[in-house]
Amino acid sequence: ERRWLGEKGARPHLVGGRSHSDEYVRFVTGIDDHRAVRYAAPPLRAELDARVAEQLLRLAPRRLVALAPGGARNPARDNPLRRWPLERYAALARLLAARGNAVLLTGSAHDAWIRAAFAGVDAIDLIGATTLPGLAALYARCAAVVTHDYAAVIDQVRDLLFGGQMRMVDA
Repeated sequence: ERRWLGEKGARPHLVGGRSHSDEYVRFVTGIDDHRAVRYAAPPLRAELDARVAEQLLRLAPRRLVALAPGGARNPARDNPLRRWPLERYAALARLLAARGNAVLLTGSAHDAWIRAAFAGVDAIDLIGATTLPGLAALYARCAAVVTHDYAAVIDQVRDLLFGGQMRMVDA
């Protein structure tokens, strides 16, 4: 008989609006209330890529907001039910820039396909300019990160919008 790790009866189901980490704790422990232990992510220890660090120096003291609208190799990247439309990211970038924020376009080199949607938008193109640890270090310096994918989640970011929900994290 196949069973889920920690399963104690009927197969558990995800509860919408919760982080996957909290759901895994619930699945394994069977505890679904205030007694459930919440595990903090380990502290981030990553350095900015040198070229990106130079660019950020020129942006001070503007507030950094990163957008990660790509999804490089994500097979659901074009599924409208799984992602926010690219034109909405561009509209948000315009609004954020108009309010004085430094808007950073982020993603891997495979996300180059999104650039055309940001033509004429006051945004700093960092697509393909970071290593994965460098991207984590960049997000840790941002006031907000907007993405459709959990891959961009870094606990040091104060405001994070992903998957259609807002997760507030202490800076």
